[in-house]
Amino acid sequence: MTKSVPRPLPPRLALTITEAAASIGVSDDFMREHVLNDLRVIRVGRKQLVSITEIERWLKNHEALTLDAYR
Repeated sequence: MTKSVPRPLPPRLALTITEAAASIGVSDDFMREHVLNDLRVIRVGRKQLVSITEIERWLKNHEALTLDAYR
């Protein structure tokens, strides 16, 4: 009997709101209050997902705003 080699998982394309919050280093409450309104959210039934590219877009847009605020 041969052992099957585990296949690597495919890369994640979207995260739950809680996972998205953790990925940018904020709490779930902070995410829902300050960030979520700026994101395009995918709704599947009651589940809400945020695409990785949407998180990256948000970070890029807010990165520029933050740098301008400190000049």
